[in-house]
Amino acid sequence: MPAKPEHYPALYVIFTLLNAIRRGVERKNVWCEFRRQKIALKPRLSFWIALCRQAGLLGDAEKLIVTRQARAWLDKSTEEQIIDLIEAWQDAPKNIGARRFRRKLLWKLKYDRSLTEKDLGAMHGLEALGIYNEGSLTAWGKIFIQNKGALSTPKPLEPCHICGDHFIAPLDQHTELLWEIEEHLRPCAPGNYPLQGMISSIL
Repeated sequence: MPAKPEHYPALYVIFTLLNAIRRGVERKNVWCEFRRQKIALKPRLSFWIALCRQAGLLGDAEKLIVTRQARAWLDKSTEEQIIDLIEAWQDAPKNIGARRFRRKLLWKLKYDRSLTEKDLGAMHGLEALGIYNEGSLTAWGKIFIQNKGALSTPKPLEPCHICGDHFIAPLDQHTELLWEIEEHLRPCAPGNYPLQGMISSIL
């Protein structure tokens, strides 16, 4: 039985999207890259494209193009990335009313105000960013929305390694390296690169 798609943090989804576009995958086929890597694409692709455009990671032209800013953004700290993505989520809608609604929703969350059914129906975006889950702000949500709590101690750096004929590296800790590797190899899962393709190209 095929493995079900897994839910990954926003960084993984954005990294996969940007690299698919870098490789010239057409917009209508980008979802196939997520299916191939078994990454659950929620919310829909259009959400992530709008978010990346607002964050300056994708150009505004009809044809999707990765901007120069994208590379620098991937080098930012996780905290800086989350702040950027919250701002991008707030300002992504083209409709001014929708932007005001999102701004007010963040205000309600910041000050623990009661939420309407409409508010709850709009939470999927913040859930995708790891800010909200199961009816309340996550630990990160409280830090970045309410300025409460403290960031946890960073995880020790996990080294890259080779397992069989696969090169494996935690994506969130080796983003810079994997950005370069993706110019030559396609992952079968986030941070997991079959080496057979590189060997074949050399031979």
